[in-house]
Formats: sequence, structure tokens, C-alpha cells
Amino acid sequence: MRIIIVALSVLIFPAYVFGHHSRAEFANETVEIEGVLTEVVWQNPHIALFVDVTGDDGEVESWRIEGWSRPAALEASGVTQDLFAIGETITVAGRSSRLRQALLATNVLLAGGTEAVVAPVDRRWDGPVLGTESEPAPQMADATAENLGLFRAWYPDGNPMMVLRRFSFTEQALASRQTWDPVDNPIVRCDPIGLPVPMFHGRPIQFSDDGQSIGLHHSYLDTRRNIHVDDAPAAANQEPSPLGYSTGHWADEQTLVIETSRINYPVFHIDGTSQTDAIKITEHYSLSADQTRLELQLTIEDPATLTETGTANMSFVALDEPFSVYECNVF
Repeated sequence: MRIIIVALSVLIFPAYVFGHHSRAEFANETVEIEGVLTEVVWQNPHIALFVDVTGDDGEVESWRIEGWSRPAALEASGVTQDLFAIGETITVAGRSSRLRQALLATNVLLAGGTEAVVAPVDRRWDGPVLGTESEPAPQMADATAENLGLFRAWYPDGNPMMVLRRFSFTEQALASRQTWDPVDNPIVRCDPIGLPVPMFHGRPIQFSDDGQSIGLHHSYLDTRRNIHVDDAPAAANQEPSPLGYSTGHWADEQTLVIETSRINYPVFHIDGTSQTDAIKITEHYSLSADQTRLELQLTIEDPATLTETGTANMSFVALDEPFSVYECNVF
């Protein structure tokens, strides 16, 4: 089998580029494999290739190749699905899994000699190359003229995952990460997602006016929340669920406050940090006067998970971009 370890301690990427599950299973070294492409999965949250690799003993091993990026990002850079032809021999460079026959791809050398760069890295081989162009910068929406207020799509201004540094976790919560299986867990299996996981990912949110309630749609894994604002029943009488029970009220014309409890989801984040049913989340969304920005003050309390009540600030902007869902798919 052609597997070559090329370099150590490279490709250490920020956590925010990770997809719908943690990539901690992949080692910080670059390897190459060569084999026959047998299947292409071109869908969110990232692409996947399947390659049959023949070893020196003649045995064939099936490798799963995971992509870094969602299809739209690859297509914007010139890397399209039709480049990957079933039955052709390709060479893939990337980070190998410590747990299974899998590779987190960075570069793919196609049968015709063209290289497809499928991660934020430099080209690897000589010859024609695709994927080195970045997506065009999004443009701000004319939010003042549109006058939609809160009820539109909002895009994170910065990296929401960085706000996790604002929270101090208990020894119990930190210890739970050691037993978290990065391959077989509720998020990878696409089980119903729970709070606060969707809040910490760099995907847009969208508010909608649903009459007696407000809809809050997190693009991350197509997470839809219902915020009760008119004559909401008491939270204590509601059945627990992964997204809990949310009530909202307007503190003023520009500020929506959402309080969520009755959450029975096992983890605080995709790294397996545990939480308990006692968790309570408060969100203060404040709209700017020109309607171009939305500021969120996020407060979370759970004595078994956090050493103290945690508060973090996040910002969103109104962009001239269509709202799209970052799907969860089992490959």
C-alpha cells in the first residue's frame, strides 16, 4: 500500500474550520495514499471520497476521505464534483485518523494530473491546480432601507467558537471529554442537536415573526427553535427536550431577551464537554439603530458544568447573502 509520511507537526488548523464533529481523531502529520476512487459524496457539511487502496500483499483496503470544506466553498474556488471520476486512480494528501481507515484531505492529485486543493493550504504538486482562489468577500445588506428589524438572517462577525474561552469548566465537565468518542457520538450520528451546541459555530442565524411566537433558525445542522412570547406557559410545566423550552420578551423596541431551560442534551460542545439538565441560557439580542448589526450577550449557568455563571458577547451583521442550511449527514 502506498502510504507515505511526509511531514510532522504541520496542518494545525484553527478549530473553527472543523465541520459538524470534532477532528481530534486526525494526527498532525501529512500522509499520502494512492488508490481507485469508488464513491463521491458531495453534500453538506463537507464532501467525502471513498478510495480503494491496494497493498503490497494484494489486499484492498477501503479508505474514507473527508473534506475540510462545504461544497459551496469548493465550487467557488473552482473545485467541482465533476472533476472526481469514479474508477480513476487518485492520490490524496491529508491527515490520517488514529481510529480508522480515514484521511482528512488537503490536496488531491487527479488522474489527469490536475491538483485540487481542498483545504486552506498551499499547492503540493507541480502542474495544473484548482482551489487556490478564495470565496469572494460577502457584501453588507442595505438593512436600513430594507427595514426588517430583527427578522432577517444574521451572520457572525468573528469566530463564535472563540467565546468558549469565556467559560470556566468544572473538573467533572473537563473529565467527560476523555470518554467522548469522536467517531461515534450523537452529533456525528445526526441525532437531534441540543443547546448550546449550535451557538458556537460560525454559521448564520435567522429570526422570523411567527405571530404568537418567534422562530430562531440556526443554520448549523438545521436547528429550529420556537420562542414563546405571548402568554407563554410556565417552563416548569414543559417536557425537557434537547433544545429546551424558550420564552422571550422585548426589553425595549430594539432588544429581545430569550430565556431557555428544560434542556436535556448531554454535551455543552462538540468536544464532549458534559452538561446537566440544570443548565439555563439567557440571550440578549440588541439591534443597532441602523439595523446593520446585532449584538448578543449570552449567559449560561449550570453549577455542575461551569465553575461560575459564564457570560460572552457575540456580534452579527446583516449581509447580502441568502440564508443556507449547514446540514448534518451521516457518511
